[in-house]
Parts: sequence; structure tokens; C-alpha cells
Amino acid sequence: MKLSKSSSVSGYIGSCLSSVRLTLVLIAILVVLSIVGACVPQISQGESRLLSDYSSNQSLSIVQALGFTDVFGSWPFLLCIAGLFVNLIACTIARMPERIRRRLNQDDHLASSQVAKLRQSVSFGLPCRTTGVLEYLHGYMEARGYKVSIRGNSAVFRKGKAGWLAAPLTHLGLVVLLLGVMISMLFSYSGVLYLKEGDIECISGSLEQKGPLAHVPELSVKLLSTKSESYAGGEPKQWFSTLAIANTAKQLFSGSLSVNSPLTFDGIDFCQSDWKIAAIAFSVNSRYVKVPLSDMPHGRMGVLRLSDDLALICAYAGGPHIRVYLKEQGATHPRFLANLAPGQKISNFPISILYEKELPQSGIKFKSDPGLWVTYTALLFFFLGSILVAVPDLKIWAAVDPGEGDASQCWLGFSGVKSARIMRDHLRRIEQAMKSQFYEDKPERGVVMSNER
Repeated sequence: MKLSKSSSVSGYIGSCLSSVRLTLVLIAILVVLSIVGACVPQISQGESRLLSDYSSNQSLSIVQALGFTDVFGSWPFLLCIAGLFVNLIACTIARMPERIRRRLNQDDHLASSQVAKLRQSVSFGLPCRTTGVLEYLHGYMEARGYKVSIRGNSAVFRKGKAGWLAAPLTHLGLVVLLLGVMISMLFSYSGVLYLKEGDIECISGSLEQKGPLAHVPELSVKLLSTKSESYAGGEPKQWFSTLAIANTAKQLFSGSLSVNSPLTFDGIDFCQSDWKIAAIAFSVNSRYVKVPLSDMPHGRMGVLRLSDDLALICAYAGGPHIRVYLKEQGATHPRFLANLAPGQKISNFPISILYEKELPQSGIKFKSDPGLWVTYTALLFFFLGSILVAVPDLKIWAAVDPGEGDASQCWLGFSGVKSARIMRDHLRRIEQAMKSQFYEDKPERGVVMSNER
């Protein structure tokens, strides 16, 4: 009794997990969450923590608590993906083995009642004995390239070899795709490093996104050098950076990267995402000074304060030169001093001010996504499945029941992944050919029925 109850419970759970209703519910929830993710601005985990610390907006706190600011990394989204993965596995276990078995079984004959329940079926009467009907079907289908198997009053007609694998491969691709998505959501991490030449930063302190189960190694990244190339009109053409990667003990790796040419180390991809002149270096009376630049409407600008009432304003608009202005306290407008190239001094000024060089800053985006290759594998299965759809794969069942006198009732049926309209037309052509053969010019006496679902 206990065994019976246990088996009934497991059967109920299995039927629930493999339910198409569960599939539709999970897909509907994912669609709603995706719409929310498209409508609500998504922010990184670092920005979310910053807003939580400094924002007093109650509605924003509620939105963050619901996970709407990071929908695609939230637990509800991940649970729906996991549920869809389990549902797809259950559907595969429940349905796919039987379909594969029936496709591989070369002696899979059906009675007329079974043919009538197939996806597409037709039934019609013929003024001929069952042996005559089956003999005609054998010759007709064999002449059209079908392999024929007849047993008793039933027959199976097959055409094609590998085309039947289209559905299993596509199904497997869906399973692998969901698996890759879950791996990416749980174990991936990413961030951005903003480095000047000689700067060193640890990737664990520059994270923007981190999966719940992700392990971030303690690696430091040093920018050895960086440069940019521009077109003749001054538009940026390419950015280059050279990095050194080390752990707490020693340097492990070094290499160069540029836009669309990333650098990979230990499963982490480093990509050139940004580049700008972040500061300008001066020598003021032989003292080395860095002037940070900020974005302004007409370029980038920085201020070097010389005294309480004097300041130098440095304007950088691209290219090797900077424009230097002097701003005195109480003056309405700054006074232009010089247009300097690297290595030049400001002439006719009481103190020595030498423009040393530009200080570029390189933006390096890093990302580790162990589920990426799983996703690529899923795309390969989809690609193979889409190719195999075009390969002929037809399986038609026939059953002939004896009627009164010399009459017979013939059933033709099809069940598969091909277009219902195509197969319905195919069955109708076989039906018309048989009626033309056996009725000739006699009035048609057969009753035509169809089962189209």
C-alpha cells in the first residue's frame, strides 16, 4: 500500500513537472519580467548599493527590493529559468524516448483505431478487397521513394534518414540553452577598471555584477601603457592598452588589447571599453603637478590653483595642444595666456610653468562567463536542427479493414514535426490516387472522414 501511494505521488509530481500548462505559466512570467526589465532602467549591483546608501526615495527602495532595477539578475527571473529547465527536462523524459523508439522501430504497425488518433488522418471506402488495396499502396508508395513494410492488414511507409533528428536536436538545444543561462546567472561576474599609466587595481574591488555563486580571484591589473589613434579629422580610430596581471605573489601574465581585440587570461576577458585624457601634467617651479580634467560642453577642462586669488584654467579639446587661461579673483573673464604643446613653457609669467604631457585614462571592462560556451553549444544544436528540418523525414501509416462484400475501409495517418498543411495535402493526394484507381468512372461510394488537430 505504501509503495502504491508513493508511486502515485511521484507520478503526480512527474505529470505536473512535465505539464504544458506549467511551461506556459513560466514563459508568461518571464515575458512579464522581461517587459519590466525593458521599461525600468537597469543598474549594476554597485550602483544599486550606492543608491541604497545615499537615496532617501522610498519608492526607489521598494523598486530595488522587488528586484526591478536588476530584473535579469534577480532571483525570481533565475527561479523561472530554473523551473523552465526542469519542466523541459521532464517533458523530454516523458515524451521524447517514445518518439525516438517509434521512429527507430522498423516494425511499428498500427491498427485502424490507432491510425485514426494520429495528428493527421483520413478515412475512405474502396470497392476492393484488403489485399488489392495493400498491393496498390505498396507499388504506389515504393514508386515515390518510400520504404514499405506490410504486416497483415497494416502498412508503414518511410522516407528520409536523418531528418527525424531535427526535433530531438532542437529540444536538446533548448535544454542546453537554459542550462547555459543558469550557469551565467549564477557564476558570472563583470566590472570596469579605469586606469592611468602605472595604476594598479584589484578586479574584486571594481565589480559591477556578480552572480550568487561566483568566485572572483584576487588578481591585480596594472596599466603599463596606453595610446590612441585618430583619423585625419580628429575622430578616434583605435585605442590600445598593455596590461600586466598579477596575484598577491607574482606577475602572471602580460599582453596588449584594443577595441574588438580582447585579452583573455584564466577565463577572464579584458576588453578596451573607453579611453580619454583624464589629466594634464605640469612642472610648476620644478614641482610635478597633475591637473584632473572634467567634461565640459566644449571639451575637457581643469583648474590649477596657484594662490588664493590666481588660478590657471587648462582647456583640452583634443590633439597635442592645450589652451591656458589665467583667472584672477574678482575678474569677470579669464585672460588667455598661451596655446601649449608638450615640452613648452608659459612665457612672460613670473613663475616657471612647463606643460609636461597628457595623462590618458584607459577603461578596461572585464568579464568571466563560464556559461558562454554552453550557450554557443546550444546555438550549434539549433543550427543543426534547422538544417535537418529541410531533410525529408516522412512516416505514413495505413490500415485497411474489410467491409461488406468486396469493399474495404482504408485509413491513412501521419504524426510528426512536418507542416500539418503539407502532410494533409500529401494524404489527400494518396487518397485521390487510390480512388481514381479503384473507382475509375464509377460513382464514389466511400465515406470520407478526417481527423485534423
